[in-house]
Amino acid sequence: MDEQDKAKPPAKTPPKPNVSVRAVIVKDNKLLVVNGDGAGDFWCTPGGRLDYGEDLKTGIAREVFEETGLSVSVGDAFAVSEFVLESNTFHNVDIFFRCEVVGGEITADWKDTGGPVVDRCFVSLEELQTMNIFPRWLRDGRWQALPTGTIYFGMDKKS
Repeated sequence: MDEQDKAKPPAKTPPKPNVSVRAVIVKDNKLLVVNGDGAGDFWCTPGGRLDYGEDLKTGIAREVFEETGLSVSVGDAFAVSEFVLESNTFHNVDIFFRCEVVGGEITADWKDTGGPVVDRCFVSLEELQTMNIFPRWLRDGRWQALPTGTIYFGMDKKS
C-alpha cells in the first residue's frame, strides 16, 4: 500500500437492503391501506420488516395484526417491488401476499402495537389515484386480479 492509499478514508460499506412483506386485502373491490408515516400523508398496504428467522407468511400475519387488529389467512405471494431512496441510504424489497380476513374488524380505536400507523381504511381504485400511495403501481389496479401462479415456495432452514 502506498502513502496515497493510506491517506484515503476506508470505503463505506453500503447499507444492506431490508426485506418487507405487504398484505393485499380486498373487500368489496376496495384495497386496505394504512397510513404509513404517522402524519396522514403517506399510505401503503399493511406490512413491514421481517424479524430475524421469521418466515414471510408468519411475518405478514404479525404485521397485519399489529397495524390493523385483523387476523388473516395468508395466501400466495403475487408481486415483488423495490424502493431505493435517491440518497442511496435505504433500499427496501417488498413482497406482496394475498390475504383474507379471518377475524377482527377495522375500528377507530385500534392502536398500532408495533409502529407508526394511525389510520387504516378500504379505498377504491379511483380513490387511490389521488392518494400518496406506495408503491405507485397499486394505482394501476393489478391488485384486483387474482394471482395466476405461486411465486413463493416457503423457507428453507439449515441448522
